[in-house]
Amino acid sequence: MAREDLARNLERYRIHTPLPRPGTNVPLAFAPMAKAQPLQTFGAAFVARVFDVESIFFSDESSLWDYCPGGSLAGTYDRIRELYGVDVSDIEGANLIKVLERVKSVRSSER
Repeated sequence: MAREDLARNLERYRIHTPLPRPGTNVPLAFAPMAKAQPLQTFGAAFVARVFDVESIFFSDESSLWDYCPGGSLAGTYDRIRELYGVDVSDIEGANLIKVLERVKSVRSSER
């Protein structure tokens, strides 16, 4: 799974950006944060509760897969349902921003 993801991401990168020559100094480029920024506080608390970690970095392109090593998200989906009462298993790519938005939206509508 990881190798397939890496190959797919590399191919997607190559379409838009020429690969640097070996030995070239290339600055790090982080994923966009426009959608993640307003969710940082809620997202940090969410990931801490679901994955039992103290601090994390997430961006607009983060996925539940980033915090869940292994071949299945079934246990993670169960934990989210248990903690928040929300099913997020249908979210494409397990995109963390979409997961957070859904959990936050459902929880807000319950109040």
